Amino acid sequence: MNVPVDVKAVGQGDVLAGRLAGEAARPAFEEAIGSDSRDAVVVLDFRGVSLATSSYFLGAFEWLWTSRAARERELFPVLANSNQETRDEIELALKAKGFRTLFAHFEGGELFQVTPFNLDGEAADTYERVAALGEATATDIFRSDPKIQPTGWSNRLALLYEHRLLRRRKIGRQLIYALSWR
Repeated sequence: MNVPVDVKAVGQGDVLAGRLAGEAARPAFEEAIGSDSRDAVVVLDFRGVSLATSSYFLGAFEWLWTSRAARERELFPVLANSNQETRDEIELALKAKGFRTLFAHFEGGELFQVTPFNLDGEAADTYERVAALGEATATDIFRSDPKIQPTGWSNRLALLYEHRLLRRRKIGRQLIYALSWR
């Protein structure tokens, strides 16, 4: 389920700057996402925002990556439709905090051109393998690349899940991973 959030409307402006302003807007963004949202792709739609600074971004949205509540509710943030200046600011914030995310275009309720950001080579490779398979277990990926044992693949998949880039479900003792935004 996609939960689109119009950042310009909720943030009440096309220039969103300053950590304090971001922190002040956080409750409005939380309300826009909804306290009952579970297992949801939170699409932060920056369409129409001329500039969102890194400090505003962290003040308003850092909780999506760090809070226990966001993890327990299985919220998967995707950043959409940002202009280059805003994207540069957001990337600065993400790199400073070591956060990973997905950037995309969002139109008509659908996500397009979804790309992961801030992944090292191993994480990017694992993400691409899951994308190619549609969904995968560690054993599925091991079959395609037996140089790394299933435990190694399992650890890589779990890390991508912790970064909110993959979702997972359990069947018996087996964990099945899929792209978070699908």
